[in-house]
Amino acid sequence: MAWMACCPVSRAELCLPNGMPEYQRINISDTQQDFIRFGSGTNQRSQVFFNIAHILISEVLGYHVANKPTFIRDNREAIWRLAGCSNMDCNGTQEPIDVMAHIVGMERLVPLLEEFQQRHPRVAPESLGSMGDDSQR
Repeated sequence: MAWMACCPVSRAELCLPNGMPEYQRINISDTQQDFIRFGSGTNQRSQVFFNIAHILISEVLGYHVANKPTFIRDNREAIWRLAGCSNMDCNGTQEPIDVMAHIVGMERLVPLLEEFQQRHPRVAPESLGSMGDDSQR
């Protein structure tokens, strides 16, 4: 798997032998500029996860993905950025991220997400769970 993490993530090059070229990829909506936006932690593991997810979503699933993630400082920011809010009180908006590639133990994230969901049920992000990495417990 190390070769995937080191593979360049750009619009011009493919990392997988049978990857879908950019001109065949689709947007997540009818808007021409609507691509999947990632948030990522600043640690190296999060950035490797972003690169792998970028390759899978763009070359296997065939969606346009932003080439660079939005770097997220902590769990609280991840939650309000997924909701498209400018802070935890959600008293302002900004362009949301669609997927969070943040390596964190789910037990630390769940209480924050539940609090945000109670305070802002109409915009709160949905947790799709962990990809199975519980190494930071």
